[in-house]
Amino acid sequence: GIVVYGDASGNSMQTTGSSDYQTIREFFRAHSNTAVELRVPSANPPVRSRVNLMNAKLRPASGEIQLSVHERCKELIKDFEQVAYKEDSNQIDKERDRSRTHLSDALGYLVWRECGPERKIGEKTNRIL
Repeated sequence: GIVVYGDASGNSMQTTGSSDYQTIREFFRAHSNTAVELRVPSANPPVRSRVNLMNAKLRPASGEIQLSVHERCKELIKDFEQVAYKEDSNQIDKERDRSRTHLSDALGYLVWRECGPERKIGEKTNRIL
């Protein structure tokens, strides 16, 4: 089967009356017998937490690299080298270069889903200032 990762906003209804993820399921239902599993959060993780997790996988303090990117993934590598936060904020600067952030965001959602912190149902998180 196919596993699809993404952010929670893909569940939003579009003007066509279906969500992005419904469109993906319908496409595969119409064009193949391949099952589609969606691994999408009900809410997006905090941006800073997702970025910190990605950085920890790419270059952890222990020195033991847990995620490597093939050299042919040139656009993803450019994202890692060029994407930055807006000055004095926790918001990623998506305005500086509109071709940036898409790939690193996508990989970040996959890594968050597979490697991020798991919480028990009903468990609350504490805000850290």
